[in-house]
This record gives sequence, C-alpha cells and structure tokens, in this order.
Amino acid sequence: MVTGLQRFGTIGGAFRDEEAAIKTLRDVTENTGWADPYLRLGDIYRFGRDVDRDEAKGIENYTRAAERGHMEAQHKLGDIYHRAKDYTKALTYYILASDQGHARAQGKAGQMFFLGEGLPMDYPKAYYYYEKASLQGDVIALYNVGVMCRRGRGVPIDNEKAFKHYKLAANKGHKLAQYNLGQLYFRQGKFEKAMKYYELSAKQKHVKSIGKLGEMYHAGQGCPRNLTKAFDYTHRAADLGNPIAQMTLGDFYLRRGGYYHHVQALKYFKLALNQHHSKAPGRIAYTLGKFEGFSAYQKVFSTWEPKVATPEELQEIPDHIQPF
Repeated sequence: MVTGLQRFGTIGGAFRDEEAAIKTLRDVTENTGWADPYLRLGDIYRFGRDVDRDEAKGIENYTRAAERGHMEAQHKLGDIYHRAKDYTKALTYYILASDQGHARAQGKAGQMFFLGEGLPMDYPKAYYYYEKASLQGDVIALYNVGVMCRRGRGVPIDNEKAFKHYKLAANKGHKLAQYNLGQLYFRQGKFEKAMKYYELSAKQKHVKSIGKLGEMYHAGQGCPRNLTKAFDYTHRAADLGNPIAQMTLGDFYLRRGGYYHHVQALKYFKLALNQHHSKAPGRIAYTLGKFEGFSAYQKVFSTWEPKVATPEELQEIPDHIQPF
C-alpha cells in the first residue's frame, strides 16, 4: 500500500520511506520558502498520519507555516491555543488569519470579543469580525450579526438588518435562524410564512419548532385545523424534551380522563417538572390527587427548585449568539 508520506516522498517515480518523505517536504520548504508543505507536515505530525503522533512537532510546523503567512496554519494555531485557554495567542493567530480573509477565524475572533475570553467583552469589535465573516457567507456569522442587530449589541438596534441576516442564514439551512424567522413572521400574523420556516427547522429536529407546529395545527394558524397533526407534532416535541409540549400533552391526557390517560398525563407532567416548568408541580399534584388525595401537594412542592439554564440550553434560546 502506498502511504500518504510515500506519495510526498516520491522522486522520479521511486517511492521513499517515511523518513525520506519528511526530508523531501522539509527540503521543499527550506529551499523555496513555501508555507504549504509546513502545514502538511504539521497535519502529519499532529494527527499521526503514517508517523507517531507528535503534537509539539505539529505545532512547530504550523508555526513555521504561519510565520510565512499561511492563513489556515494561523487558524489552526488559533484553535489549538484556544482549546488550551491561551487566549492571548489564540486571538493573535485568529486576527492574523482574519486579516487575510479567513472567514472562520473572523467568526472566532468575534466570539472571543463577544464572550470576553481573556480580554474585556467588546461588542463593537465582536460585531466587526462577525460582519466580516458574514460578508463571506459564513452561516453562523450571518445568524450572529442578526442577533446583534436585533439586540443592539455593538450596533444600534436595526430590526430590518436583523431580519435580512436571519433570512440569509435560514436559507442556508441554519435551524436557529429558521426558528427565529418563524417567530418574527408569527408575531406579525404572517402564519403561512411562519409555518414554512418552522417546518424547515423542524426537519432538523429543532424541538421548539416542532412544538410550534403542533400549536399552529391545533389553532389552524397558517393551515387548516388538523388535530391529528397537532397531536403528532406535540407528541414529538414532548418526547424530544420540550417542556411546553410536555405540559400540553399532559393536559390533553388529563382531559381525556380515566386511569390510563391520567397515568400518561402524570408521565409528561413529571418530565416537565424535571425541567422545572413552573406549572408542573400544580398539575402533578392535581393528577396525583385523583389517586392519593390532595396531600400530594406537599410531596410535589417539597422537591421542586427553580431552574438555572445551562450554556447548552442558552444556545437554543431565540436571539442568543451561537458559538463557532
């Protein structure tokens, strides 16, 4: 089998061993000043392609490529130092790559300024780098520019520009942008357009979009009323962890009556309780009261605590910046 390094070490049609291949790459870089072979050497050592993995040698070769102006090497070094929480070096390399037009590096520089990683938060600078990446069509940057324009972070509030960027990101398949665009259309009473973007986002298993479709089919907003589809979408959203859908489904089963349906209601109310939905304790207590009497209230409320959102959950909140 011909390895990657053997291909690099091919001279005049004769295959060399790994050591000769690496020497060939080094000779090319030293004699020509090209940066790309250093990037390839960095990948070879860092990922252990045909050689023993050596992170230090990988970084050494990336650095040589970066010093010669290779923007992908600069971007990779930014990632390496960012993971190591050496934010000063990370930002230095992201900016070097950004200045050469590297869209992902621009987005990551924007993220560092937005979150204040290793430096004070600076929304105007975050917006500057996000916008540079968005102009190259980076979908996350498009979404984040929309967020910042809508929230007025780093720039004055500009709902028209926010809408434009959400739509650009949504049409590139960004599920949060699709959901937010659906929300904006819904608030304007444009239910058919709202449903279109909820459906696009729901196809990517965005839980809130699935839940909204259940609500719209139930109310007949943007579509003929269809209780079967309403139930199906609400059930899907509930099973995927949407606490609002879990409460809605629980209420549905509770209204149906009977032992089996009350058990199902209790199941979904408890799932909502695990996410600290504010109305879940009362619903559980009411349902348990049908079996055990209303002393169940004390049992339920004694174990309930208010919810604190995790960083992962915050990413799903509309108008919240999405990390790169």
